[in-house]
Amino acid sequence: DHFAGIRALADEEDLASGRIRFVAPEHFVKEVTSENVIAGNAMSRRAGFMFGNLLERTPQGAIDSGLGKGVAFGSITLLTPTDDITATGQKLILDGVEIEFQLTPGAEAPAEFVFYLPKWNALCVAEEVNGVMHNLYTPRGAKTRDALIWSRHLTDMLELFGGRMDLVFGSHHWPRWGRAAGYDYISKQRDMYRFMHDQTVRLMNHGHTATEISNMLDLPPSLAQEFYNRDYYGTVSHNVRAVYNFYLGYFDGVPANLNPLTPERRARNYMNLAGGPDGLMRHAKHAMQKGDYRWAAELLNHYVFAYPKKKEARALLADAYEQMGYQAESGPWRNFYLTGAKELREGVNVARGVRTASPDMVSNVPTSMFLDFMAVRFNPEGADDLEVKINLDFTDTKEQFVLSLDNSVLNNIPNKQ
Repeated sequence: DHFAGIRALADEEDLASGRIRFVAPEHFVKEVTSENVIAGNAMSRRAGFMFGNLLERTPQGAIDSGLGKGVAFGSITLLTPTDDITATGQKLILDGVEIEFQLTPGAEAPAEFVFYLPKWNALCVAEEVNGVMHNLYTPRGAKTRDALIWSRHLTDMLELFGGRMDLVFGSHHWPRWGRAAGYDYISKQRDMYRFMHDQTVRLMNHGHTATEISNMLDLPPSLAQEFYNRDYYGTVSHNVRAVYNFYLGYFDGVPANLNPLTPERRARNYMNLAGGPDGLMRHAKHAMQKGDYRWAAELLNHYVFAYPKKKEARALLADAYEQMGYQAESGPWRNFYLTGAKELREGVNVARGVRTASPDMVSNVPTSMFLDFMAVRFNPEGADDLEVKINLDFTDTKEQFVLSLDNSVLNNIPNKQ
């Protein structure tokens, strides 16, 4: 699921001449552009929290991202693949090396494959199998991943390659040597995702909410004892809530949560319930003294929403976040907490803008998606009485669209003038 560095290796001429081939799973370009364009700004902002991009590299700051030491920065590049992998079992010979592919869409990434090298009995599991627990719902924000499909892909992987592989390696972590060790590795990662899926659904069908299940469920010892199933990246707590959300969405079925108040209004009401600012602060400090940082953070979050400029509350909430960050086993959890603490103390660093789409990304965006992107950037204030229709005729791509503004909505209709 990683991309964006291809121009370090090739350009359009290299691909057109056949000197270098660019192999990708089907729908790769579409999925890459859709994820990084429509919600790109919000994702980038949250990714800065998740990967600790704004933190110093010190023992008190960012030390890891869980899945690796950190994210790469630089130019975002993208070219059109020369070869699409469209079916499991498809084979290619590249530079004299035979490669056999398994498509694994809809699991760790919307478009992804793993591949097998028969000459060396070596299986590259991409990011479908990792040295840590992965995310079913990434804190940076993305569509929730399907734990059931993920586990089924890993079953198929074992059936396809389990009797042939002597080496298993992936995108992020060290290899597993030997057929037995590789089989155990893949099968226990499969069972980890399947356990979180099945047991979340079981408890969900017994009437428990996502938050309740996340505080009830843990992996069985047979899975939890494996280093590669530890929550150094994804967590059981976060992933079971992802499974719940995948099936039932964000609403937990409790009527009180059907139409919630804004955070600011709720904060003021809780402040009054606690006896005012002094009363809430007293309870928060008591929770801090007891080491109950989760409760302290919840109380102080209300305080900061009610009085966002109150330095004492911001500083104490930062202290609570900091302690939870130091206690977190998950790299992303640590980075989120510590970045939150940093912003409470220092303010938002507006100079550090989000990473935006590059010329390569824009050039690969389908026209209809580009017009959809225009629609999500449209500010409807003062536009409700406007009715506008524009014919778009793209002579280079042989595409035609009607761009229609009505009811404060910007629609696009393809193949019409």
